[in-house]
Amino acid sequence: GAGFSWACACDIRIGAENALFRAGFLTAGLSGDFGGTWLLPRIVGSAKARELYLMNEKIRAEEAIRIGLISKIIPARGETFQQEVHKIAQEMATAAPLA
Repeated sequence: GAGFSWACACDIRIGAENALFRAGFLTAGLSGDFGGTWLLPRIVGSAKARELYLMNEKIRAEEAIRIGLISKIIPARGETFQQEVHKIAQEMATAAPLA
């Protein structure tokens, strides 16, 4: 649903190994919203975006990385996911010089 669309708006999308993704609007009787119908085709292509919205199937992290929805899969064990994402954020924050 909306969380899926908001994730599409992110510059970097990272998923846990046990993550599931689904557009979810079909079961709500909606065609999509929150920018997802504009963003998703630009991420995965128009045909795959229509399939995700119209078929309403859950996709696992492996499929999400294959179609380009996420760029990295991180183990979901304990605090590993949060630590890895924080590490990536720290690397990005310290890489750019101050203007």
